Amino acid sequence: MIGEAEPVALTGMVVTEVLQGLRRNIEQVESYLGMWPMLEPRGFSTYRSAAAIFRLGRSRGISLTTIDTLIAAIAIEHGASVFTLDRDFARIARVTPLKVHQLAVEGLAPGPGPAHYTTAALLDNENRNDLGTVRDFFGRPTRP
Repeated sequence: MIGEAEPVALTGMVVTEVLQGLRRNIEQVESYLGMWPMLEPRGFSTYRSAAAIFRLGRSRGISLTTIDTLIAAIAIEHGASVFTLDRDFARIARVTPLKVHQLAVEGLAPGPGPAHYTTAALLDNENRNDLGTVRDFFGRPTRP
């Protein structure tokens, strides 16, 4: 789904969110996710940006989580888009330069772009413990 559109990379937070929900196929999903390039925070400035996004959202009446603002900050500093099922990223995009591709997956609720990399956020997915679902969502790993 995602991998066919443009190069995909993950953030540590996305990997953590996918892996923490696993009940089966743990080793296979870990191995699969380990094949993707990672976008890492660039240091203090990333965390400062995430906090600024959080404060900006709060000042505009938008409730955001720390994890979502950190994923957004990493994507922005790398010039990446976020592919997601989570509607909170559309709210972040309204107040920042974040590029979001809101996905619709059969059986999951949909929400509302191009970049050097894409950071994929598989959030609020009750089926994320299934290796097939993870593969369908991310596609095939591509290295730049």
